[in-house]
Amino acid sequence: MKVHIGEKIQEIYLDRGIKLSEFAERIGTVRQNIYRIFERETINSGLLHKISMTLDFDFFRFLSENIFIKTGSVTESPEIYKVMPSGINLPKELAACKGEVDSLRKQLKGKDIIIQTLVEKMDEKGEAGIR
Repeated sequence: MKVHIGEKIQEIYLDRGIKLSEFAERIGTVRQNIYRIFERETINSGLLHKISMTLDFDFFRFLSENIFIKTGSVTESPEIYKVMPSGINLPKELAACKGEVDSLRKQLKGKDIIIQTLVEKMDEKGEAGIR
């Protein structure tokens, strides 16, 4: 199933609730061109990047989906491409997840140190008991 990128852009645009003139200004075009964008089946990657940044949504994944479907190398459920609620701030969520991963890595490193210390103590006791 080929993704109509213009329709996806329109879907996300409507979900975000941005005024048409504001959207056009943010991506560096005029209002009339926005309607043309919604009709496009293909799009320039530079423009798609501006739109992705403005709407805080990764439209490039739809293009990748088209490639995978053509090659047949991936079978994914379309459920993963559903529109997220507009209240979610993806960069903020990503930063929070990265912070959590860093914290967990530090905790894991601390646990590794404790385990190493215990192993060394057990080795010392084992050697002392043999002598």
